[in-house]
Amino acid sequence: DDVRTLRRQREALLGYTNLLVRVPTLRTAAALPTEGARRIADSIDASKNPGETAARAGARALWTPFRPAQLPSRKVGEFFRAPLDRARPRIAFARAHRVEPDAALAWHHVVAAREARWDRVILDREPEFRPGPAAQPLLVARLAEDSPERVTVELTANSPGLLVLADSWYPGWTAQANGRAVPLLRADGLFRAVSL
Repeated sequence: DDVRTLRRQREALLGYTNLLVRVPTLRTAAALPTEGARRIADSIDASKNPGETAARAGARALWTPFRPAQLPSRKVGEFFRAPLDRARPRIAFARAHRVEPDAALAWHHVVAAREARWDRVILDREPEFRPGPAAQPLLVARLAEDSPERVTVELTANSPGLLVLADSWYPGWTAQANGRAVPLLRADGLFRAVSL
């Protein structure tokens, strides 16, 4: 019964309805559950450290009906809320990548990695521009618009790289850079990226 309750709560937190009222979540623009959301939930459930796995998916807090053994938490109603450290940032600019076309395997590599790194990413295919290191990296980025069906990031960088948005990859999304269409890449098996 507790597991079923937790699943229902997690589905609500992952759901499209909350985005319409601007509740920040592990986002998806799908009105129905997605494969990515299921993959995140399954990896959290199977993890020895569910907080770390949830943080790699972008979660800022873990909600559970059981007191987490390894995380400080407080009881809120019938659930425990534990803030998570080192969560994936909503926007990141990666300057290194590798390719893994299998989304499930790419996400598995992210979950299994010893440390979370947001300056490198696993892509589903080679990007249009090859990211590279900058002698003195310059990056200014901000989320300029954030609505359920449109996200705008304003970004200035001094070298090519990959803008990674920690929102669920889902068919139908398109991307533009400076007014021209650019390919939307799948990042880390679950998220969205563009090569700039």
